Amino acid sequence: MFPSAHLLLVRTVFFDILLHTFSQGGFNRAFQLVWSMGATSLRDRLRIVIFDCCPGDASFTKAHNAALVSLPATRFINLRFLGVPLLYGAVAAMTGLQSARLVRSMPELRRELNDPAAFGTRAPQLYLYSRADAMVTTEDVLRRPWDAWRELGCMVGTVGFEEAAHCALVGEDEGRYWGQSGIGGGV
Repeated sequence: MFPSAHLLLVRTVFFDILLHTFSQGGFNRAFQLVWSMGATSLRDRLRIVIFDCCPGDASFTKAHNAALVSLPATRFINLRFLGVPLLYGAVAAMTGLQSARLVRSMPELRRELNDPAAFGTRAPQLYLYSRADAMVTTEDVLRRPWDAWRELGCMVGTVGFEEAAHCALVGEDEGRYWGQSGIGGGV
Protein backbone atom coordinates (compact mmCIF):
# COMPACT_ATOMS: atom_id res chain seq x y z
CA MET A 1 0.00 0.00 0.00
CA PHE A 2 1.30 3.44 -0.93
CA PRO A 3 1.29 6.25 1.65
CA SER A 4 -1.15 9.05 0.99
CA ALA A 5 0.07 12.39 -0.30
CA HIS A 6 -0.91 13.88 3.06
CA LEU A 7 1.30 11.40 4.92
CA LEU A 8 4.21 12.13 2.59
CA LEU A 9 3.75 15.85 3.14
CA VAL A 10 3.59 15.42 6.91
CA ARG A 11 6.74 13.30 6.88
CA THR A 12 8.73 15.88 4.91
CA VAL A 13 7.61 18.71 7.19
CA PHE A 14 9.66 17.22 10.01
CA PHE A 15 12.83 16.40 8.09
CA ASP A 16 15.53 18.62 6.67
CA ILE A 17 16.09 18.33 2.95
CA LEU A 18 19.37 17.93 1.16
CA LEU A 19 18.94 19.17 -2.43
CA HIS A 20 21.64 17.76 -4.71
CA THR A 21 21.56 18.85 -8.35
CA PHE A 22 23.65 17.45 -11.18
CA SER A 23 24.61 19.27 -14.38
CA GLN A 24 22.48 21.76 -16.27
CA GLY A 25 19.44 19.50 -16.38
CA GLY A 26 19.43 19.00 -12.63
CA PHE A 27 20.04 22.71 -12.10
CA ASN A 28 16.96 23.47 -14.19
CA ARG A 29 14.91 20.78 -12.41
CA ALA A 30 15.84 22.20 -9.00
CA PHE A 31 14.13 25.46 -9.96
CA GLN A 32 11.10 23.58 -11.26
CA LEU A 33 10.91 21.74 -7.94
CA VAL A 34 11.22 24.90 -5.86
CA TRP A 35 8.61 26.82 -7.81
CA SER A 36 6.18 23.90 -8.15
CA MET A 37 6.23 23.16 -4.40
CA GLY A 38 5.97 26.77 -3.44
CA ALA A 39 9.33 28.23 -2.63
CA THR A 40 8.66 28.66 1.07
CA SER A 41 7.70 25.04 1.79
CA LEU A 42 10.95 23.73 0.36
CA ARG A 43 13.25 26.64 1.14
CA ASP A 44 12.54 26.64 4.86
CA ARG A 45 13.51 22.97 5.20
CA LEU A 46 16.70 22.97 3.17
CA ARG A 47 19.69 21.74 5.13
CA ILE A 48 22.14 22.21 2.23
CA VAL A 49 21.99 22.78 -1.53
CA ILE A 50 24.66 20.97 -3.54
CA PHE A 51 25.43 22.03 -7.10
CA ASP A 52 27.36 19.17 -8.73
CA CYS A 53 28.98 20.19 -12.02
CA CYS A 54 26.72 23.24 -12.35
CA PRO A 55 25.76 25.96 -13.03
CA GLY A 56 27.37 26.29 -16.42
CA ASP A 57 26.99 28.87 -19.14
CA ALA A 58 24.63 29.21 -22.08
CA SER A 59 27.10 28.16 -24.76
CA PHE A 60 25.48 26.33 -27.68
CA THR A 61 28.62 24.23 -28.19
CA LYS A 62 28.73 23.07 -24.57
CA ALA A 63 25.02 22.24 -24.60
CA HIS A 64 25.47 20.22 -27.79
CA ASN A 65 28.51 18.42 -26.41
CA ALA A 66 26.58 17.56 -23.24
CA ALA A 67 23.72 16.17 -25.33
CA LEU A 68 26.15 14.05 -27.35
CA VAL A 69 27.11 12.19 -24.18
CA SER A 70 23.54 10.89 -24.01
CA LEU A 71 23.91 9.06 -27.31
CA PRO A 72 24.39 5.34 -26.74
CA ALA A 73 27.81 3.91 -27.37
CA THR A 74 27.12 1.48 -30.13
CA ARG A 75 28.94 -0.43 -32.78
CA PHE A 76 26.24 0.58 -35.22
CA ILE A 77 27.76 3.78 -36.57
CA ASN A 78 24.46 4.66 -38.26
CA LEU A 79 22.81 5.38 -34.90
CA ARG A 80 25.46 7.91 -33.95
CA PHE A 81 25.53 9.24 -37.51
CA LEU A 82 21.82 10.02 -37.26
CA GLY A 83 21.90 11.05 -33.61
CA VAL A 84 24.44 13.85 -33.94
CA PRO A 85 22.41 16.01 -36.35
CA LEU A 86 19.18 15.21 -34.49
CA LEU A 87 20.70 16.42 -31.23
CA TYR A 88 22.07 19.47 -33.00
CA GLY A 89 18.53 20.29 -34.12
CA ALA A 90 17.13 19.70 -30.63
CA VAL A 91 19.73 21.97 -29.00
CA ALA A 92 19.11 24.60 -31.70
CA ALA A 93 15.37 24.41 -31.03
CA MET A 94 15.91 24.79 -27.27
CA THR A 95 18.24 27.73 -27.87
CA GLY A 96 15.55 29.31 -30.05
CA LEU A 97 12.92 28.81 -27.34
CA GLN A 98 15.24 30.43 -24.81
CA SER A 99 15.98 33.35 -27.14
CA ALA A 100 12.23 33.84 -27.64
CA ARG A 101 11.86 33.78 -23.82
CA LEU A 102 9.44 30.86 -23.98
CA VAL A 103 11.78 28.80 -21.78
CA ARG A 104 14.15 30.10 -19.10
CA SER A 105 17.71 30.48 -20.28
CA MET A 106 20.83 29.67 -18.31
CA PRO A 107 21.61 33.37 -17.65
CA GLU A 108 18.07 33.82 -16.31
CA LEU A 109 18.43 30.81 -14.03
CA ARG A 110 21.78 32.08 -12.79
CA ARG A 111 20.14 35.42 -11.91
CA GLU A 112 17.31 33.61 -10.13
CA LEU A 113 19.90 31.95 -7.90
CA ASN A 114 20.39 35.40 -6.36
CA ASP A 115 16.70 35.62 -5.46
CA PRO A 116 16.34 34.72 -1.78
CA ALA A 117 12.87 33.36 -2.58
CA ALA A 118 14.44 30.51 -4.57
CA PHE A 119 16.69 28.55 -2.19
CA GLY A 120 16.74 31.02 0.69
CA THR A 121 19.71 32.24 2.65
CA ARG A 122 19.76 29.79 5.57
CA ALA A 123 21.00 26.66 3.79
CA PRO A 124 24.67 26.54 2.87
CA GLN A 125 25.46 26.09 -0.82
CA LEU A 126 28.20 23.69 -1.91
CA TYR A 127 29.65 23.77 -5.42
CA LEU A 128 31.43 20.65 -6.70
CA TYR A 129 33.42 20.76 -9.91
CA SER A 130 36.21 19.10 -11.84
CA ARG A 131 39.02 20.76 -13.71
CA ALA A 132 38.71 17.98 -16.31
CA ASP A 133 34.99 18.58 -16.94
CA ALA A 134 34.57 19.27 -20.66
CA MET A 135 30.95 20.42 -20.34
CA VAL A 136 30.84 22.74 -17.34
CA THR A 137 34.12 24.48 -16.77
CA THR A 138 35.70 25.32 -13.44
CA GLU A 139 35.34 29.01 -14.29
CA ASP A 140 31.58 28.59 -14.93
CA VAL A 141 31.07 26.99 -11.53
CA LEU A 142 33.39 29.25 -9.54
CA ARG A 143 31.65 32.44 -10.69
CA ARG A 144 28.62 31.40 -8.64
CA PRO A 145 29.83 30.99 -5.01
CA TRP A 146 31.05 34.57 -4.82
CA ASP A 147 27.63 35.78 -6.02
CA ALA A 148 25.86 33.60 -3.44
CA TRP A 149 27.95 34.97 -0.61
CA ARG A 150 27.81 38.60 -1.78
CA GLU A 151 24.14 38.72 -2.86
CA LEU A 152 22.54 36.36 -0.34
CA GLY A 153 24.97 36.30 2.55
CA CYS A 154 24.70 32.53 2.79
CA MET A 155 27.54 30.16 3.63
CA VAL A 156 29.18 28.74 0.53
CA GLY A 157 31.83 26.15 -0.13
CA THR A 158 33.62 24.73 -3.13
CA VAL A 159 35.25 21.38 -3.66
CA GLY A 160 37.40 20.82 -6.73
CA PHE A 161 38.42 17.55 -8.28
CA GLU A 162 41.23 17.23 -10.79
CA GLU A 163 40.56 14.35 -13.17
CA ALA A 164 36.90 13.38 -12.91
CA ALA A 165 34.64 13.54 -15.93
CA HIS A 166 31.37 15.49 -15.94
CA CYS A 167 29.10 14.33 -13.09
CA ALA A 168 31.52 11.53 -12.21
CA LEU A 169 33.29 13.24 -9.32
CA VAL A 170 32.57 10.46 -6.86
CA GLY A 171 34.74 8.14 -8.96
CA GLU A 172 37.85 10.23 -8.34
CA ASP A 173 37.68 10.23 -4.55
CA GLU A 174 34.59 8.64 -3.03
CA GLY A 175 35.45 9.48 0.58
CA ARG A 176 36.14 13.12 -0.17
CA TYR A 177 33.02 13.44 -2.31
CA TRP A 178 30.59 12.00 0.22
CA GLY A 179 32.31 13.63 3.17
CA GLN A 180 32.26 17.11 1.64
CA SER A 181 28.67 16.82 0.43
CA GLY A 182 27.36 16.14 3.90
CA ILE A 183 25.69 12.92 2.85
CA GLY A 184 28.41 11.03 4.65
CA GLY A 185 27.62 12.85 7.88
CA GLY A 186 29.61 16.07 7.54
CA VAL A 187 27.39 19.12 7.06
